[in-house]
Amino acid sequence: MKDNDIKILIVDDIFTMRRFNRNLLQTMGYTNIDEAKNGKEAIQKIDNVADLPGKEFVVCLCDWNMTPTSGLEVLKHVRGKRETKDMIFIMATAEQTQDHILTAVQAGVDNYVVKPFNQETLRDRFRATAEKFVKLGNQEFSQAKELRENGEADESVNEKLAKAHSLFLKAKNLCFWAIQPLYALAKYYAYAKKYQDAIDSLNMARKIEFGNQQVQILLAECYLKMRDYGKALAVYRTLSSLNPENIDYLQHVGELSLKLKKFPEALAALNKAASLSEKDESVGKKRLASQHKGVGEAHREIAARNKGDKESLENAEKALNKSIAFDPQLISARYNLMMAYKMAGKPELALQALKQAQEVSPQTSEDWVELGKIYIEENDAKKAAFAFSNALKGQDDETSGKLWEDIGEAYYKKGMIEEAIKSFEASIKSRPGVLRTYNLLGIVYRKKGDVVKAIESYEKGIENNPHDEGLCYNIAVALLENKEERKAKDYLLKAIKIEPDFPEAKEMLEKLR
Repeated sequence: MKDNDIKILIVDDIFTMRRFNRNLLQTMGYTNIDEAKNGKEAIQKIDNVADLPGKEFVVCLCDWNMTPTSGLEVLKHVRGKRETKDMIFIMATAEQTQDHILTAVQAGVDNYVVKPFNQETLRDRFRATAEKFVKLGNQEFSQAKELRENGEADESVNEKLAKAHSLFLKAKNLCFWAIQPLYALAKYYAYAKKYQDAIDSLNMARKIEFGNQQVQILLAECYLKMRDYGKALAVYRTLSSLNPENIDYLQHVGELSLKLKKFPEALAALNKAASLSEKDESVGKKRLASQHKGVGEAHREIAARNKGDKESLENAEKALNKSIAFDPQLISARYNLMMAYKMAGKPELALQALKQAQEVSPQTSEDWVELGKIYIEENDAKKAAFAFSNALKGQDDETSGKLWEDIGEAYYKKGMIEEAIKSFEASIKSRPGVLRTYNLLGIVYRKKGDVVKAIESYEKGIENNPHDEGLCYNIAVALLENKEERKAKDYLLKAIKIEPDFPEAKEMLEKLR
């Protein structure tokens, strides 16, 4: 069902009023509208489809004063049946006395609108009703989180979460054109770790108001949870363009660009973030250390691409030493400094950086992973495995999955293919829905020469993420290596359908024609 396709029943015993209300709703964007000429017919129509999922009425806009069956009687009938008790019911009435309103509220009306009304009034009433649902949903949601934090039974927590979800859905169904219900629903999905559902809701919200920062921030966070760094970077770029002096956004742009090997962009963003941070007394030393570490890492990677470019290595050493001065415990900075010294042909300084890194006591799981990378670089597989096992101790599935992926990448960079495969498979076992890990596993299998296993990995990734053009392209490449040209063409066409501006896919498809 499309968002504007919810089924609405207009009930009024005056034909011209039914026509008027239909025109108002259509102007507001609703398309699936039915009418009943009196209360009796309304009850019949509601009951006829009450147990037919997808065909039931979601909203009833009902006049109060009708014969032989009044709007109040229709309301009481709806609220009295299990199948229809959750229908959104808005009463239209010429009466607005306190007793009249109280009677409707006691019977379970969601809201009322005073006749005569226009489109603006009806829209405001719809919005107010949706806001009420969101408020009630947020109360249930907060109580559920509090119960979980206090160690209450899952049954109590899940009951509260289910109520919150139902209320958020009602709000979204009623006001598909409003941001608040979509954002509330996305927060619920993110909490439930249903990140793709959250992303879908947030992308709908962005279509309504693209510049809403609250929506953009949660969207970026969900992409990060999905390890979809490219899309997270795109969102943070947007946020940074709207707020060019925001240190948080700049740092995210820089760190994600670094991860995606977009080193010039990483340098520009992290240098600006560091410059702004040094002028802001509220920014702590650890954050400054992280920014300068990113700058140093970007310079080191640029040097690696440019055959040990001297200027880039000097800039890397300068930034990394600055990072360590801000935070001597930052193992990742010491690891990058060791690598920079090696590239610069300074073995004694590299050895010194290694020893200093080994003397630092890891404080976090990320520190242990960085220490493991150092041991891998020194070809000490046993110590690397020990560091990685410490990183994984006591972690939940989501964190373990992320760490296993980082470990797999470290092994892959060092050419330890079997260890990389085991790590990526462990990551997938911990969190099966993350597209990036399937992609990485497929790449490693191709490196190993096992194209069949690579195709299997890509296919599993596509099962979880059918609308990713990059994965479709990668599986097409693997299929061509396996001499399955027809299937490769299908995936290339799918990739281009998802992303029409995909030159590599177009070029490959053209070669196959």
